[in-house]
Formats: sequence, C-alpha cells, structure tokens
Amino acid sequence: MERNDVKKLLVAVSAYFPNFNPPNKEEVAAAWYDILKDYDGKEIALSLKAYVTQDHEFAPKVGQLIAGLNKMHEDSYPSDLEAWGMVRKAISNGGYHALEEFNKLPEIIQKAVGSEEVIRGMAIDENYSETVAQSNFLRNYRMTVEREKERKQMIPEVRAYIDSLQGIGIEEKG
Repeated sequence: MERNDVKKLLVAVSAYFPNFNPPNKEEVAAAWYDILKDYDGKEIALSLKAYVTQDHEFAPKVGQLIAGLNKMHEDSYPSDLEAWGMVRKAISNGGYHALEEFNKLPEIIQKAVGSEEVIRGMAIDENYSETVAQSNFLRNYRMTVEREKERKQMIPEVRAYIDSLQGIGIEEKG
C-alpha cells in the first residue's frame, strides 16, 4: 500500500464516519501507513467497505481492517471434514507413496499432519484406528488453523521477526 492509498483510505473513513476527525491527519496517515504498507490497498479498501456495511457506529481501527481482510481469506481453509478426507486419502496410499501424498496436501493440512512419516506410519500400522487418527488429526488441524489465523492478524513485519526467531533456543539463566 502506498502513502497516497492510505491518505485516500482515511478520506473515505472520514466520509463514512463524520465523527472520525483526528487532530493531526498527517501523523495519523503516517501511523496507518506504517502498519498497512505491506498490504494490498484494494483489499484493505474492500475490508473498509465490508466494515461500513456492517453498520458500525465508530470508525474502524487499523487492526479491524486487517481482521476484516483476514476474514475474507478464511474461506480458503478446508473445513474439518474436508481436511480429514484429504488426509484419509493420503493414508490409503501412504505405505509406499507417503512423500507424494503428503506433498499433495494443502500447506495448512501439512502443518497439522507434521510430516510424511506420520502418513507412512498410519498407513502401515496394523493397529491403526481411523476413529483415533481422525480425532487426533482434527484436534491438531483446529489448533493449526487457529494459530494461522492469529499469525495472519500480525503485520508482515512482526511475522517476519517471529519467523527469524524460530529455531533459536532461549538460554536459561541460572
């Protein structure tokens, strides 16, 4: 998003919400730009329109616009049962083709499963219980989707910082 896009967005916010009248428009534009610079301007504008049509009394906060944008993208996740169906299919062919089957899964489902070894293990386990496997997967999948939603609510700059910290152990002070 460009600085001009943010300024146009703030003009629209002022038009939709006459009570939105910050004392220093340039500072507000700079602050909003700092948060929204990595987002697509058209998508944020759509999020504002969605917010306006929900008959809110007060102007949105930046986080509400990002949340609205993320809400628009939520439908891209398979439902619990659709996800389990994909995993079940992967398991049925996972004895010899676990890696291929794992790679066919959407990324969010791959995160919930863990690795192709999990697919292979369930495929060759003679004590495999579909009910137990489904229950465990659905619990993992729901947690993974929730974590991903929380992650997407963060601005890209914060996500990148958190990603840079992954794998770095925190030393205990003793």
